[in-house]
Amino acid sequence: MNIMATEHALLCYMEDLKTVGNRLRQIRHFLKLTQNEVAQSTKTSQAAISRLEHGEEVYASVFISIIKYYSTHIDIGCIFNPNFEISPGLISTSSADSFKKDFSRKIDAIKDELSEANAVCISQLEFLKKLIKGR
Repeated sequence: MNIMATEHALLCYMEDLKTVGNRLRQIRHFLKLTQNEVAQSTKTSQAAISRLEHGEEVYASVFISIIKYYSTHIDIGCIFNPNFEISPGLISTSSADSFKKDFSRKIDAIKDELSEANAVCISQLEFLKKLIKGR
């Protein structure tokens, strides 16, 4: 490969990195996530997320963990589509189902906590009533 062909290949690679990084940033914004939230969820650093979103190289393991994380929320194949655009249709059905299940579990946990708190309040109220009657 001659020098011009190598330079051209490198420029294409760098442009692809910028395109993918920009798309990942758009997806993160669409999902209303911060770089820190993505970093914590992927066990990477916020700096690595920033580098990737700015089209800079990162370790393959970082890129893969971020792609895996986003794929739980959206149809990740879209970032490689030349006609990429952000829309509610990006959210994967499994992600929506997962979100509903998660939300339902959280609601059930809150109901349980409220029931428990209510039972404790009632028993304290009964105790107070007995104290008052005892006088």
